[in-house]
Amino acid sequence: MLAWAAGFFDGEGSITCTVGEGSRAIHVEITQAGDEEAPPDTLVKFHSAVGGIGLIRRKKRYGTLSKKPLWRWGATSFMHAQAAIGMLWLWLGESKRAKAIQCLTKYKSRQPQSLRPVGVMGGPRMQLLCSNGHDKNIHGFLRYDGRGRDCRICANERARQWRFNNPDLAARGKRESRKRAKLAEVEKLSV
Repeated sequence: MLAWAAGFFDGEGSITCTVGEGSRAIHVEITQAGDEEAPPDTLVKFHSAVGGIGLIRRKKRYGTLSKKPLWRWGATSFMHAQAAIGMLWLWLGESKRAKAIQCLTKYKSRQPQSLRPVGVMGGPRMQLLCSNGHDKNIHGFLRYDGRGRDCRICANERARQWRFNNPDLAARGKRESRKRAKLAEVEKLSV
């Protein structure tokens, strides 16, 4: 199944990478014409062959030659793109392998800037790196009242430091949460 998927991707697929100031993106995709209601069977088969990675979506415009609606399978995150390419690697042709190496290397070599460029409408855009240099796209971020957004690593470190500095409050919080859990358990049993 993967050999068929690699051949299909080799003939119909594309790999693109764009790196700009403060942002970067990678796209691994296949576009096919299909029916109005459902995507083509080839895209569904390819999607299942790569383990359900990526999404199948209908494009807004129609094909220029066939006048049929266009459907697209795409993996747009680095992890999904890398996984899809890795699964198909053994059976990919030389040109697709070279393009994959070029795009993945370009994506990884250009780290986004930690500066906050001004958005299109004049507002600030979200920072891609936290103040300690962690990539928020990889580690995720949490929202805090009054502090904006922090990455998970910094938030966990801040919580660990607070628990270390305030052991009595941390212990009291644990006791209260255990009491709430026991009360909820008792209420479930009584109902």
